[in-house]
Amino acid sequence: MKLEEKITLLKQLYQISKVDGEIADTEFEFLIDLAHSLEVPFEVLDDIFDEKTIYLKNEVPKNIYERIIQIYRLALMIVIDNHIKFDEVNLLKNIAIELKLPTEPVTVMLSEIVNNKDKILEPEKLFDIFNVTNN
Repeated sequence: MKLEEKITLLKQLYQISKVDGEIADTEFEFLIDLAHSLEVPFEVLDDIFDEKTIYLKNEVPKNIYERIIQIYRLALMIVIDNHIKFDEVNLLKNIAIELKLPTEPVTVMLSEIVNNKDKILEPEKLFDIFNVTNN
């Protein structure tokens, strides 16, 4: 994943975490842990939190699998605080459109995540929801 794609992912995750007007501690910790695991410098994450205009452009992954994984990560941010709000789902669907993904599977994916006791989906299930075979 290119640095620009990592920044876009972190920026989108931040947008989803703050759309309800507050960022839960679990959401904040998730962002910091993810930035660390993606080897994105803390200064970049700090700039994202400060909403610096240098990060206005979003880099859309070219690979369909990477785009599906990205929308899945964003969905996980929505459920991390155990509260799913309309504004979060609406933003998620708008981001799906930006990622050139259909919005109908987003609702199915969220439902599957919520109904799964571990709040995760196996890749095969995720790709099946978007009707993409992993071959």
